[in-house]
Amino acid sequence: MPNNSFIRLDKLTRFESEELTQDGLLEVIVKYNGNLQPIATQLGADVEILSSDYAIITLKIDRLADLYNFPQIEYIELPKLLTFMLRESLESACVTSVQSGTGLGLSGSGVIVGIIDSGIDYTHPDFINSGGTTRILYLWDQNGKGTPPPGFRKGAEYTQNQINQALLNQNPREIVPVEDTVGHGTAVAGIAAGNGAASKGTEKGVAPNASIIAVKLGNTGNESFTRTTEIMRAVKYISDHALALYMPVAMNISYGTNNG
Repeated sequence: MPNNSFIRLDKLTRFESEELTQDGLLEVIVKYNGNLQPIATQLGADVEILSSDYAIITLKIDRLADLYNFPQIEYIELPKLLTFMLRESLESACVTSVQSGTGLGLSGSGVIVGIIDSGIDYTHPDFINSGGTTRILYLWDQNGKGTPPPGFRKGAEYTQNQINQALLNQNPREIVPVEDTVGHGTAVAGIAAGNGAASKGTEKGVAPNASIIAVKLGNTGNESFTRTTEIMRAVKYISDHALALYMPVAMNISYGTNNG
C-alpha cells in the first residue's frame, strides 16, 4: 500500500451507523500532498481543504478502499465523537477528590467567586439555591443604565434582594435588565461555581456552594471591546464587597490581550 493509513482494510465491512453522515456517507480526515481534485473527480467525493497538509473527504463507504490507492494520501483517520468533559476535567484537576466527603469536603461555602466577564444569566438554575433564591450577592453591569456602585462613574448595580425579586417575576429582566448575550461569562461561572441544578447534580462546578459576585464588563467610548480600565474597576468592585462582607474571594478573568 502506498501509505501508512490509520483505518485498517479489514474494518471496511463493519462500520457502525454513527460513523456515517445523515446521507449515509463517510467522513475521513486525511493527511495529503499535492492536488486532491483528481480524487474528488474519480471517487465522486467532496473534498474540504483545511490546510496544505490536511483535508476532510466525504465519500461512499464502498469507495474508501480506492482512496488508499492514491499516492497523494499519506494518512487516513476516522473522526472521533466529542462530548462534554466537565466531570472528567474536574477529576483530572483533582477537584472531585477535594469535594468528596472522604477527602477535604470543600464546596466553596463561605467563599465568594468573582466573575469578571461578559455577564451572567442570573436565571440559570445553577446559580439559584434550592429554595429559589439567587446565589449572586451583587451584579454590576458596567454599561447598564441605572445606579452605579459607590465610587464608580457609570453602570448599574443590582443587589441580591433585587435579583430575588426579579426571579419571582414572570418577566425577571423587567426588574434586573442584565443579559449575557455572549454566553461566555455564564459558561465560566458554571465551571467555577455552578451547583449542578440544571443537570440534577450531574455537572457541578469547582465551588458549587460559593456565593457569586459578577461584573458584566463594559466598554468606553466607541470601542467594541473591553479596556483594561474596565477590568481594574471590576477587581476593585469585587474586592471592596469581599472586604465589607469579611469573606475570602477568588476572581476569574478569562480575558487577555496581545497588546503589550
